[in-house]
Amino acid sequence: DLAGPDLAVARPTAVIAAIGRYPAASLFSSSSFAAADGVRVASSLESAGYRVTLLIDDAATSAGISAAVADAVRRAGPGGSPVIFFFTGCGFDAAGKRHLAAFDSREADPAASSLSFDRLLDSLRPAKGSVVWIDAARPIPAQPSPVRPLSPAPDAGAKVLWSAGPGSVSHDSPELGSSVFVHFVLEGLEGEAAAGKRDLSFRDLASYVTTATRNWAAAHQYVQTPIESDRETAD
Repeated sequence: DLAGPDLAVARPTAVIAAIGRYPAASLFSSSSFAAADGVRVASSLESAGYRVTLLIDDAATSAGISAAVADAVRRAGPGGSPVIFFFTGCGFDAAGKRHLAAFDSREADPAASSLSFDRLLDSLRPAKGSVVWIDAARPIPAQPSPVRPLSPAPDAGAKVLWSAGPGSVSHDSPELGSSVFVHFVLEGLEGEAAAGKRDLSFRDLASYVTTATRNWAAAHQYVQTPIESDRETAD
């Protein structure tokens, strides 16, 4: 569960990396709302009792994100509470591997200077039941590039909610004042996903966000459907 008495044994922890502004020479697209979205998600989780580490723009380097995740897992302790990791920014595939573009990702060698998604999952595994939200399906410039758009896929052994499925992108909405995905994540955290239940599970939130995002996108004449993978269903 994301909230409830079972998480009260130890103060739950979260790490949020939000990059709205990449360096001017970067391969990666900026987002009007990513930094503010990170702040909003942090505030919502803090209100629910989480200890939150928030890294925005130039604080969200590859080393900085990795260190924050390691610290959160250490705080959770053996058999402790799950860790929530939320990333908003850009992601990409390179040589068949998924990466999250940190602030200091280098154009000359983006894969080596970015955050390996598989390594991120490995680092979270000691904090059993950890949850990952990724809002990184943003366009990559069309000029010749060593990277390709991020391709979400099921992740056995992880609870991951991706903002958009293969072939689609994560949309920002001036009308909502945030990315569409984050808008509905926040609505879900604030009670819309719980459907009257005391506790909010990963599945509750993922189901709500997926349906609400897909329907809102369809009503605005585009396609965006979040996808999830859950350690209990990813066989």
